[in-house]
Amino acid sequence: PLILLMRTRPPMHPAEAAGQSAVAMRGELGISPNALMVLLCVAGIGCCVAMSMPQVHIVAYCADLGYGVARGAEMLSLMLGFGIISRIGSGWIADKVGGLRTLLLGAILQGIALAFYLIDDKLTSLYIASALFGLFQGGIVPSYAIIVREYMPASEAGTRVGLVLMATIIGMAIGGWLSGAIFDWTGSYRAAFINGIGWNIMTVSLAWWLVARQARRTVHRPRQTPEIIIGIVPARLRPVGRRARPELRHVIAHHPAHGEPVPVGRGFQEPEIRGRAQQRVLELRRSQQVARRLPHH
Repeated sequence: PLILLMRTRPPMHPAEAAGQSAVAMRGELGISPNALMVLLCVAGIGCCVAMSMPQVHIVAYCADLGYGVARGAEMLSLMLGFGIISRIGSGWIADKVGGLRTLLLGAILQGIALAFYLIDDKLTSLYIASALFGLFQGGIVPSYAIIVREYMPASEAGTRVGLVLMATIIGMAIGGWLSGAIFDWTGSYRAAFINGIGWNIMTVSLAWWLVARQARRTVHRPRQTPEIIIGIVPARLRPVGRRARPELRHVIAHHPAHGEPVPVGRGFQEPEIRGRAQQRVLELRRSQQVARRLPHH
């Protein structure tokens, strides 16, 4: 019955602004949308092959070490519980630095947590490693949806998010099977953890390359002169003598990399923008004065 509360149509937002923002962001990477999709799918498979190893095999790993399956189940619960904190915390980080850097950070930390399983196999160490793994891995998969929204057109977001999430599920399936197969071949889970770390390094490498490419192209990109759109808004009527005239106070600047109007003085502080805006206001005022002097027929 709670679905009935969602009957109200959401407010309509112009898709053009979101599309321009995505094009500008993708321009910083310098690769096509399909190429970016392939890289995200490969990264999704790699991170989830690594992610599935502790989640699927931690109970069997504890049983193999002689601690019993009950201890393994407790570690799995601890892992999933800290994953809730990770989802919320990674979302906050993504709001600050973007989805691409959140993916890179999560993949690096996930690799560190996997390495903890190799350092020591004592019971306390395994509890700590499971808590750290849950704390680090929870925000990786949601970051793919954020990356798609940031770098892809809004009209394609549903399809592309579905493809990337499908790749992550395939990675989870492959990782769970492959870790068990490696244990059957070697008789030890140590090789399975090393295999997961190897796949995770591939994801880190792809995310690092994308972040470095974006930073490099942003530094060397020639500065674009913002396009100025002046909006004279009659904010309120203020009496002047016996007449009332609109107060001209809202000047809006539009930058092609942002895709939405931002008031001058709050979002853009560049002197050239203020100068151009003020010049445009003067031109509009002169044209209004000329229009008033013309005889009306």
